[in-house]
Parts: sequence; C-alpha cells; structure tokens
Amino acid sequence: MNIDFAKMENMHFKDLFSFSGRERKGIFVLLIILAVLIILRANMHFIISSENASIDPHFISEVEDFLRSDNYENPKIEVSSTEKMGKKTAPSESPPPQLFHFDPNTITNDEWKKLGISDFQLKVINNYKQSGGKFFRKEDVKKIYGLDEKTYARLEKYIKIERASPIIKDVAAPSEKAVPVIEINTADTFRLALLRGIGPVYARRICKYRDLLGGFSSTDQLKEVYGITDELVSLIDSTIKIDRDHIRKIDVNKAKFGELIRHPYLNEYQTKAIVQYRQFKDGIDDLQELLANNILDEKTYFRMQPYLEVREE
Repeated sequence: MNIDFAKMENMHFKDLFSFSGRERKGIFVLLIILAVLIILRANMHFIISSENASIDPHFISEVEDFLRSDNYENPKIEVSSTEKMGKKTAPSESPPPQLFHFDPNTITNDEWKKLGISDFQLKVINNYKQSGGKFFRKEDVKKIYGLDEKTYARLEKYIKIERASPIIKDVAAPSEKAVPVIEINTADTFRLALLRGIGPVYARRICKYRDLLGGFSSTDQLKEVYGITDELVSLIDSTIKIDRDHIRKIDVNKAKFGELIRHPYLNEYQTKAIVQYRQFKDGIDDLQELLANNILDEKTYFRMQPYLEVREE
C-alpha cells in the first residue's frame, strides 16, 4: 500500500471535519426527529390523560353493569372503580352447603350436591358405585378422589352407614370382613384407595407403576412401588388378586427401542442387545434364546417372561 505523504501535507486540517451538502441534510433530518421524540416523551402523560378523559363515563357504567349481569358468562367479576367508591352490588352466589344425616350408599345425586359435593367428585362416586363398590365405614368417604380434609371434617359426624347385620361380639366387624377382593390390574385409583393402608397417593403410584410394567404378575411387585413396605403388602394380600390376562405383552420382534427401554426391568445395554440380536438372527424364534445367548441375565429374563412374547405372523 502506497501512501502519498505529499498530498497529505497539502490537505488543510479543517478539511478533515467538513461535510458535503448531502451529509449536512441527513444530520439536519436526524436532529429534527430527535427533537420530536424528546417533546413526545416529555408530554406522554398529558396525551394518556386526555385519551382516558375522552371515554364516556356513561359507557363505562354500562359495561360494568353488563359484566355483573346474568348475560355475562364469566363468574369471576373484578371489583370496578364505582364499587370501590361505595356503589354496592349483589353478585350471584351458589347456595351454601346443607348438612344432614346421610348414608353414602343410598344418598341421591341432588342430596350429594346439597352437601357441597362437586360434579367431579359426584362422578367419581357414581363410577365407584356402578362398578360394585360400597362404603363400609365413614373413613371410606374420605378416600373419594378430590375430597379435601376440610370437607370430610364437615361431613364426618353426619355420615350414618346402615349395617347389613349387627356386629357380633369377639367377631370382626362386617366392615372389615366384607371388604371386596380387588383385582389390581384393572382397579382404578378410587378402588385401590379402599384397601387398608392404601390412600390416594399410594393408589396413584400403583397405577403409574402398573402402566410402566404393563400390569402386575405378582403381588410382590407392589413392593417395588415407592413407599410401599413388605408389611403393607402382607396387610392387603388377602384382599387383592391378580389376573394375568390383563398384562400387556411386548412383541420382542416388533417392539421399537423406545418401547423396550420404557419397561422398568430393562436397561439401555440390555435393550440394545435385544435389538442387535434380533437383527443378526433376522428375528427371535423363542424367548429362551435371550437367556441361552446371554442377551439377558437369568434374573432379568425371568422377570421379563410375563411381558415378552414372540408373536406368530
């Protein structure tokens, strides 16, 4: 790069700070825009105030009256400015719950609603009754999904369950002997919560783990559910049963990697081994191949036996 120092010596210092006519026009326009923005910012609060002042107060009053009317579907009405200034309104409210003695096995839907039971809770109750469930003790009402402690405490002393037969001395109460045996592969959370020691939290955990497994093949698998102890399983063992026909099987030749690894008994290494082996063999003919070829260890193989199958095409 050649620099003409002679030409630079002839250049006047002021030429470095001079602007062309086009540049001067551009600077002038920018200064005007900057001035307008400064003026608008300084007077913004006056503009907003004038816009608000231009709204007809009568129109605001009509809008507020409409929001409080029955024609407006939103039940959540905010307190308006007129109400804050002392104007009283009477928003519609649902009637307060009524309290009376009732048998949860015979009470009607309308009577449940009078007690303050929501439509969702009522649906849970009806589903339970339609599946053959009954309330044997006051505490069974407490297990209704979505029923909070405060509501149960309000209803507890009014619950009167009629006994099918009197309690005989030195014999367990009918409420303890008449607990139905529950098939845990098809029971919903409400029925599971009726088991002794199993509340709504454990019931939801059991259903979630059952979905991951594909169904229970043994009552001992309940011990794998977080929080459920050996003692608790022993306590409910006589009141539960397992129908293996409801276990969801996995086709070992067609299942994708994601379906296999989703099962809690298989890790990533074992899942990859199954996929690679069936590709190498162009299909698995017998599940015992997984054990004989060390694709699965003995413990995992026998745990997975109820959940794997080779489907015939």
